[in-house]
Amino acid sequence: MVKKVEVISALEQGFPRITEKIVETWGGPEVNRYLRSLVFDERGDRHGFPFEVATELMLLEFISNSETGDFDQSIEAKVLNNPLFGMDQR
Repeated sequence: MVKKVEVISALEQGFPRITEKIVETWGGPEVNRYLRSLVFDERGDRHGFPFEVATELMLLEFISNSETGDFDQSIEAKVLNNPLFGMDQR
């Protein structure tokens, strides 16, 4: 008999409402906009996410982009080209 192990991500544990919205919008164009808005604060009043959660959000956007073919303005490109993240590729 195989023992079933349930794994709950940091995103699910710490941010259940965000997880619910991602699940609700998955597969449509809204999910990519939502994921981008979470990682890049456009309002100026957010505190950011723990590293594990931010990484999960970027992975989810990458997967969503792979499914939809929408790679414009991806989180990965913004991170790699933003000197604030210390990974400027230029």
